[in-house]
Amino acid sequence: VTTTSSVYVAENKNTAMYLALLDGNSDLVGGVADMAALSKIPIPSVEELVGVEFLVLDANATPGALLEAAKNGIEAGCRVCLDPTSVPKSRLISSKEFLQSLHFIFPNKDELLAMAEESGGGHLELAGSEHNLHAAASFLLSRMASDAHIVITLGTSGVLLASKVADAPEFVHF
Repeated sequence: VTTTSSVYVAENKNTAMYLALLDGNSDLVGGVADMAALSKIPIPSVEELVGVEFLVLDANATPGALLEAAKNGIEAGCRVCLDPTSVPKSRLISSKEFLQSLHFIFPNKDELLAMAEESGGGHLELAGSEHNLHAAASFLLSRMASDAHIVITLGTSGVLLASKVADAPEFVHF
């Protein structure tokens, strides 16, 4: 439920804006963004998060703010979910400390590979072969919370669910 008390207004900031440039196949070619207002979003306190089942974050906030929000969510008993938003932002939010707080990540294949590479998983081609996707997801799952899942969006090829199960990751393609 959205109420006036749950909407934060940042004084003297433009509304965050993003313009995507797409090709004839609706694939992203480039974009222009003004996201300065997002740096003013307040970080929820532990007290505000008590009783919240899922804390859903996207990578538009600063890495420090995301880490603090995730830590507060864990302390309050939340399951922390992340949408990496873009390849460049995926690279900024791949610290071991942040990954340990995540229960769910919802990347596309390029964001997944970028996160794995940036967090120490080695160089993986962004072309994203099935082997690379499994390797990247396995690496990230090893750094995430004990009951973690990664939902990898594959465009017209569907979704790949990678789950941390006992000692080995489990994959299901939808």
